[in-house]
Amino acid sequence: MAITRHDRVTVQWLGHSCFRIDNGTNSIVIDPYNDKIGYPALHTRASMVTASHGHGDHNCFEAVERLPYETDPDAAITVENVETFHDAEGGTARGKNKVQIVHTGGFSIVHLGDLGHLLSDEQAAAIGQPDLLLIPVGGFYTIDATQAAATVRQLQPGVVIPMHYRHAYGPDQIAPVDDFLDAMREEFEIMNVGSDIIALDRSLFGKVLVLRYRQA
Repeated sequence: MAITRHDRVTVQWLGHSCFRIDNGTNSIVIDPYNDKIGYPALHTRASMVTASHGHGDHNCFEAVERLPYETDPDAAITVENVETFHDAEGGTARGKNKVQIVHTGGFSIVHLGDLGHLLSDEQAAAIGQPDLLLIPVGGFYTIDATQAAATVRQLQPGVVIPMHYRHAYGPDQIAPVDDFLDAMREEFEIMNVGSDIIALDRSLFGKVLVLRYRQA
């Protein structure tokens, strides 16, 4: 059954690789983090919570207060997973990683987690063409800016939001977002949003959106 738009879908960046997606009735938090990675402690609320892998900076479920999940089919949130790896050695260095495909409000939102390698053709086909791609760009623990740009070209998303990069917060080992933005400038419009949250809309297609972290 096709998922119809219930209300507007908002996407909020909570820092690192953590996002809260809300369709006006139900919500999901992806990859909540602990307080050991250079961010203030996370406190948020959602109907659902998921993690791409088992590291503490992505699976701190206790940071998320659970809300009731409403069973209205028009307000559904569904999640599909595509198995990948946290490294370029088939998981031997850092383990497995789940690419999470969230369907809600008529949109497909893909969260790449801590993807550590370029996608195979089979993996890319399983993921499909997302309306919104949430992609790590900082390197060291994940793909770097060059690999992230190649992944964007492979998946051909409508909108891109970079994540897992260094700014005023976060691990020192990872790079800032700038190299990724430079790699995308000829293909996407770069927009510094000035907020931690957007209302997802097809008028944003063709843009890379840089959200601003705001302590919750």
